[in-house]
Amino acid sequence: MITELMRKFYIWLYLKSQKELKELHMKEYHNDIKCTNCNTWMSISEIEYQHTYENMDPWGYSSQCGKCKHLSYWNLAAAPVALKCDKNGTPY
Repeated sequence: MITELMRKFYIWLYLKSQKELKELHMKEYHNDIKCTNCNTWMSISEIEYQHTYENMDPWGYSSQCGKCKHLSYWNLAAAPVALKCDKNGTPY
């Protein structure tokens, strides 16, 4: 009984901390991206999974999700927010 209650408490605490961490990130950077394959937010999942980023000058960067290893490309030059794009930087 107590262990089930403790488990529920830790799950609640973990989800609350993820939400607060995401809010802090959004307040500081005003932008976040989601993995297009597994829908994991890059900013909050950095604790659990190591994401890799590669600069794709002059238009943006590529990001590989640490959870599912999916590679996605993001254009930062076309708009004030990150836009999903192809390898050449063309948003779609």
